Amino acid sequence: MANSNTQIASVDCGNGNTAAMLAGSKKSISFPSIRARITSKTLGLGQGHELDFTSAVWHDNTYAVGDDALLVNRQGIDRHMGINRYGGEHHQFLTAYALARLGVKSGGVDLTLLCPPAMYNDLRKPMQDAYSKQGVEIKLKDDKKPREWVYDSVNVLPEGYAAVGCFMLDASGNKSALAGKLAGDVVLLDAGAYTANVFRLHNGAFNPADLPQSSIQNGGGNTHIRLPLLEWVHGAGGDLTAVTLDDIDRTLR
Repeated sequence: MANSNTQIASVDCGNGNTAAMLAGSKKSISFPSIRARITSKTLGLGQGHELDFTSAVWHDNTYAVGDDALLVNRQGIDRHMGINRYGGEHHQFLTAYALARLGVKSGGVDLTLLCPPAMYNDLRKPMQDAYSKQGVEIKLKDDKKPREWVYDSVNVLPEGYAAVGCFMLDASGNKSALAGKLAGDVVLLDAGAYTANVFRLHNGAFNPADLPQSSIQNGGGNTHIRLPLLEWVHGAGGDLTAVTLDDIDRTLR
């Protein structure tokens, strides 16, 4: 449990976007889950004469993040994709970057993470261990010194299941008037970039036995929105054949 000096946060690092929220201030942020490594060198031409973008120093490397990564280096994009990404270095970077952008500078963080429900039993402990074994050090572009904090507590929930709380609880954590919407048998669908997660609830209760069958591969926006849109744009011919999925994503955002 968090003490009075611990900041409470939740970060969802998906294939497409990273979304985070800081309790108390209720600040939130969302950005594409991509980065590009850059040099910190400048030509010395002054403001307005060089490309300006947000960046962060992490493990002795400097990265442009989100849409800024596309501006800097489209050929060197590092994407947060694949089963092995959960709890990995890129996952931890996106989490730290999101929290830093939300204002976390030091102290402790009570962190909640999310992972695909079908992989929850396998990923929960490794994710907790990866985040808990060492502290965080990250420096944003305009920071005079690095931000440093530790994760006092790391909780992992199945993706989509946290949405149940939006119906069960109000902003103060008390039972919401919307809780009645979960009476009886309810199906909750969480569509991500690559997978879709389906939960069957009974009176708001989740059946853990459903976990292995709860994620649908290729059931998300990539298969049903991004790729069809890209094919349609390419069909127009001409210069539009150079359009990429990154361009589709930027347009959708």
